[in-house]
Amino acid sequence: MASVQVLAADKNNMFVLCERQRDIRWMRVYSSNDGKCKTIYSKEGYSQVVSSATFYTQCEAVLNNIKKNVEGGGFKCREAVLANSIEIE
Repeated sequence: MASVQVLAADKNNMFVLCERQRDIRWMRVYSSNDGKCKTIYSKEGYSQVVSSATFYTQCEAVLNNIKKNVEGGGFKCREAVLANSIEIE
């Protein structure tokens, strides 16, 4: 039987998954190679970049604002860990 091991989680990426019955929405903040960040929001199967900034905290603030609004609509949100690499043995 194969085992899966997460080798490293990226601390400059944030992923939030929100669910309400069958509806799923997600938000993600990530840092690009040039040090800037982007916030992505997805609903009803469509995703779009909703912000880009020089500082990660700015993108994180946008994500938290969207999360607050989504939770106000009855969604339950949780932060998920994104792995940079996964090793299967």
